[in-house]
Amino acid sequence: MKKGLIFDPYLDTLGGGEAYCSRIADYLVKTGFNIEIAWKNRGILNKINSRFGLNLENRVKINEKAYYILKRKSNLLKKYLFTKNYQIIFFLSDGSIPFLFGEKNYLHFQSPFAGVNGDSFLNQLKLKNISKVICNSYFTKKYIDKEFKIESKVMYPPINSAHFNLKPIKKENIILSVGRFDEILNSKKQDVLINVFKKMVDHNLKNWRLVLLGGLMKESKRFNRLKRATVDYPIEIMTNVGWETLMNYYQKAKIYWHGAGFGEDLKLYPQRAEHFGISIVEAMAADCVPVVFNGGGAPEIIDDQTSGYLWKKLDGLEKITLQLIKDKKKIVEIAKKAKEKSKQFSQKVFEKKIKKILNDDEKDKHSYSQF
Repeated sequence: MKKGLIFDPYLDTLGGGEAYCSRIADYLVKTGFNIEIAWKNRGILNKINSRFGLNLENRVKINEKAYYILKRKSNLLKKYLFTKNYQIIFFLSDGSIPFLFGEKNYLHFQSPFAGVNGDSFLNQLKLKNISKVICNSYFTKKYIDKEFKIESKVMYPPINSAHFNLKPIKKENIILSVGRFDEILNSKKQDVLINVFKKMVDHNLKNWRLVLLGGLMKESKRFNRLKRATVDYPIEIMTNVGWETLMNYYQKAKIYWHGAGFGEDLKLYPQRAEHFGISIVEAMAADCVPVVFNGGGAPEIIDDQTSGYLWKKLDGLEKITLQLIKDKKKIVEIAKKAKEKSKQFSQKVFEKKIKKILNDDEKDKHSYSQF
């Protein structure tokens, strides 16, 4: 049986990139690959199932040795002898280019890394053995192509097909935001959203709640400040919730907020924007109207004022939200169009794109080298 290996250095954060890699594993298993995930312990599979609703138990193997060989600056010969045994290796980059020696090696970027010496001789040498570089959005691609002097492919993340099979439930007056509380690569700006909502409440907004959901590896001073800021306001913070709870809140919420990238110099620090925004799509699939910061990958998801709204300034976020709250007909109309747009990011579309990429001719295998 064909062997495949998947490596994601951030797997324990269980964010968008981890959902992406888990979907890749699921697809490859379904197409006949014996898949191994390079990680420290098998318990991660249960966490993936709980967070993403994706059961990989008894379908993939955890390879601890692979994790330490790929994670560390191991002896090059050791990497060669180990990775040459795989027909496919899918590697999520932390900004670096690895030495990989599988039959086909796919390098994935979830973030628009810049200023990492991408066109150096060593990086260009490593890229000679990469079959394809894949980005999660055209926003990411723009920076990766420039940095590494390549022509990458874009493959948008999918949402779980279960999103499209959810039975409608009665909507509540909830504004929802989903995103990790740990600031691994970028901030989801929950503090900004809290302040805007508190201002709206202070100006007489009644009978609405703000609910913040997200992963948290360990509590921090920043997270504790967030919790203190919600005291005496109808704001809820919940961490590391399971799949069913997450789906329930998507179904109940009427409006979805997202603020990653706000207040940042995105020309200088593009990685601080939302690189794609899978939670935005998940909300849209559940008839939730997205009101999202206009930066990063979000404009690739939302048709402004048709399937959602994009904002640049905080008064814009507040104004749009209050208009939606007052106009019940409009909120239903936009929610319907948002749901329809979300279908462009289905598992079926994702798998069709993977198949095309994996079946491409070998003619462009070495196209990334510029010398």
